[in-house]
Amino acid sequence: GEDEPKQYIAEDEPFQIECFDASESGGADGVLKWGQAEARRPLPLYGSPLFKFAVVRISEEESWFFAKVHHIISDGISMTILGNRITDIYLKLAKGETGLEPVQSSFTEHIQSELE
Repeated sequence: GEDEPKQYIAEDEPFQIECFDASESGGADGVLKWGQAEARRPLPLYGSPLFKFAVVRISEEESWFFAKVHHIISDGISMTILGNRITDIYLKLAKGETGLEPVQSSFTEHIQSELE
């Protein structure tokens, strides 16, 4: 019925990581204000991703990575895993490595394998 919980799994869709240059428009202070405002803006549950990522150039030598993930799809452990994965990718790219390891199986695939 209408009052029962339901699970909604969206199809995998490509997404963009926003990239913008704030080096001439407020630098770090402006980006901090933007990040705080962006963190307070709710993510819609339907019709758009439950996450947002951005790379912001602060200066010639410094860029920041912004990650916002809805609590309905993440917890402390998953955010730690995400942070570690992003760090690993960054370090490999900084060394000039281009081959990235494939993403491990999804939770949905894990549940499906448990049911078999």
